[in-house]
Amino acid sequence: MQGQLFTPDFLTRGVLETPPWQLPDAAGYINFESTLRTIWRSAKLHQNRLGTLYSLHQELYIK
Repeated sequence: MQGQLFTPDFLTRGVLETPPWQLPDAAGYINFESTLRTIWRSAKLHQNRLGTLYSLHQELYIK
């Protein structure tokens, strides 16, 4: 198997044993969920601000 970056065995079974594919513990999951919620709130806030700016632009400059 020399010269092969990923063997078929690794791709079908071994990859599941690597850290990125393993389930986190409860604390890790809670931290991950909290981070996603923070990002989501921030994105929604920016989306609302952009929508408000767009509406103001429409009212002020396009009549």
